[in-house]
Amino acid sequence: ETGDVVVTKLVGAHDVGKAINPISCIAQIEGALATGLGYALSEELQYDGGECINPTLGDYKIPTALDCPPYDSLVVEGPHDEGPYGAKGLGEPGLAPTAAAIANAVYDACGVRIHDLRHTAISWWIQAGATIKHVTEWAGIASVTTAFDRYGHLYPSEDRDLADRLDDVW
Repeated sequence: ETGDVVVTKLVGAHDVGKAINPISCIAQIEGALATGLGYALSEELQYDGGECINPTLGDYKIPTALDCPPYDSLVVEGPHDEGPYGAKGLGEPGLAPTAAAIANAVYDACGVRIHDLRHTAISWWIQAGATIKHVTEWAGIASVTTAFDRYGHLYPSEDRDLADRLDDVW
């Protein structure tokens, strides 16, 4: 109804071959899950006239420990004959499926398929067929001098106050 997405739990199960350091494996999985959560819900580089308008960590919203739901991180061991001591690479495997899993959960919950990263309330409304008029009324904004693309990305005008108010809603 609101378009807000709340992730209540994340689970990652990864075949690491032989887990040489199981605690590091769990930390790697959980870090990748947090990064995938950020890709899905909060992170987005925003540009105005070719200039990045959110270049700092204060503006570019990555999840903190307080933003992350509980994790279940499962280390699956299936030793690899060719890996060192039977290990396999565990770079960022939890990162790849996380945003897509969140998008699928949104689709399962409400039947709206979001085809882009950063699943915001506004992108949900746009994909559900809402017009800019609906979105601005929902956000409590009288008029729009800002353009959205079909995924709900904001292209700010010179009206920074409007962009800030919309960003607060996101």
